[in-house]
Amino acid sequence: MKPHPKGRKIKVKHNKKKLRKLVNKNEIDQLREELTKKNQELYDAELENGILKKSMTLFGTSKDERKHK
Repeated sequence: MKPHPKGRKIKVKHNKKKLRKLVNKNEIDQLREELTKKNQELYDAELENGILKKSMTLFGTSKDERKHK
């Protein structure tokens, strides 16, 4: 068993500079998450585009899409 601390817990007091740093860290973390999400979306779109290009070269355009002379 561990001994329990006695008395009231110490409240952590942040001065203004530390509070700004904490806010900036939160903003930076949010921006990093947003950037990774956007990068993933871009990667997925590029993969889809590549698949569509390959399918167009393999199967060609459909008969309905070709222009009639």
